[in-house]
Amino acid sequence: MVRSVGQARPSMAVAIAHGLGLPIDATLRAIYQAPSRLVRGLQPAAAEKLARMLAETGLEIEVVPDDLVAETDAGRLMDVAVHVIDADAAREVPAILAAFCACDEARAIDLLVTPPGLVLGSVSQATLDALRAALVGHGVAVVGSVQQQARFAALPATISHKAADEIRRQLAELDPLDLTHGQARALWDRYGRTGHVRIVDRAFLRFALWLDGADAQPDLAALDRLSAVPAPYHHDVLAAAPVILEHGLTHNAMVEKVSAYAAAGLVTRGEMTTFAAERVHVTRLGAAAQVSQAAAQFGVDPPAVAPWSSPAMFETRARLLAAALQRAGCTAEVVDA
Repeated sequence: MVRSVGQARPSMAVAIAHGLGLPIDATLRAIYQAPSRLVRGLQPAAAEKLARMLAETGLEIEVVPDDLVAETDAGRLMDVAVHVIDADAAREVPAILAAFCACDEARAIDLLVTPPGLVLGSVSQATLDALRAALVGHGVAVVGSVQQQARFAALPATISHKAADEIRRQLAELDPLDLTHGQARALWDRYGRTGHVRIVDRAFLRFALWLDGADAQPDLAALDRLSAVPAPYHHDVLAAAPVILEHGLTHNAMVEKVSAYAAAGLVTRGEMTTFAAERVHVTRLGAAAQVSQAAAQFGVDPPAVAPWSSPAMFETRARLLAAALQRAGCTAEVVDA
């Protein structure tokens, strides 16, 4: 049985499947949904020999009696997203993802920069752990969410007025940011495939926390306690409101902080940033060949003159593009679209 993908590259699944005479999709499931059975009915000596061969690919393999191998628990399967925290440190992430997900680097970039950064679906905890280990120290957070236990958000898309009215009626007694798996599935089955509504696992959404104002006698120490704003800047921050206090908060963290700030007499709100549009603004160009390579990697035409602004794009693509252009010698920053 496969205990974990370990250090293996899932692209090996094709060779393993051919070598063992197994379907490729079944072999991929055995690897990504490990622990799970790969081959059954072998004699002990043959099983041990095969286990040694498979272990050389980096898979974590164990030989056990057939009757001790449990089927994969579908109720525990996860979706996995990768969120970029430090764009400069994430330089090698596309290559690592490509190897892990058995795809080319262009596809890995597309997965990474398309909100909400979903890179794997219906995988096990062992696979999540292996991907986290592969990406440790590369400036990203790897987030797993059990499908059957997740809470979902229904987000507006480009829709007709008629469809919008229908969806509003569907959501009249529901919280659009707190749908169960069943509620989300029902909405998706009716509207999602036509582009009328976007259903997203709430665990993968990210929010900015805004400070809008304060009561008559606020506890300004909460700014330090909750958002690490040093005491000498408390009055300046409050005077600048509305102002962003924090980026990249999960939904739960955002809700908790809004509540905590309210108790301190400070008025805050969360704003979803997962699908926010940004641009990359360049004020100085670097070496032409390197700039062209960096731009092509993220799907934009290279800047020919400075100043230059990219087309509007999602935040993660903008941050990674800016970091790549900076490495190419450009002076570049991410700005609101």
